[in-house]
Amino acid sequence: MTSKLGEPEKIEQDEFWQELDIYYYPDVHVAFYDGLVQYVEVPLAEQIEINGKSVPMTEEGLKACLGQPDFIAEDGIVFQRDEAVLKLFIDESTRKPLYASFYHIATV
Repeated sequence: MTSKLGEPEKIEQDEFWQELDIYYYPDVHVAFYDGLVQYVEVPLAEQIEINGKSVPMTEEGLKACLGQPDFIAEDGIVFQRDEAVLKLFIDESTRKPLYASFYHIATV
């Protein structure tokens, strides 16, 4: 599990889903269930890399790169490409981005 990113800074179990192990790296958190990646969470940063392209990690930046969201939720915007999903979580009151999460549609 650590062949790409090396050893994580720490590993914790998810507080709600005890079967998820979360590997914490400086710029990404990876959650595993039974050895398989469930999601990849990117803490708030100025830029996020999408398909090798650096994109502002904002609602406007993601829309400029990916087009209109496929879904709009109270807590963020969602872009779906086939089975891949990217959600930008947004603070409901300030509308400022909080973090982004990548996951497979089957894990929803």
